[in-house]
Amino acid sequence: MFYQALYGDFGMWVRPLSMFLESVEVDGEHVPRFALVEAEPSLFSRT
Repeated sequence: MFYQALYGDFGMWVRPLSMFLESVEVDGEHVPRFALVEAEPSLFSRT
């Protein structure tokens, strides 16, 4: 799985699909490593 950060230096990363889809532990809770974040339409609107 190839992906690019949408912040900072916009780094590019490659992970095996299984690692991209796995869960990780955060504050004792298992959560997806990545989750879809829907953007507010106004963030991408031309003004």
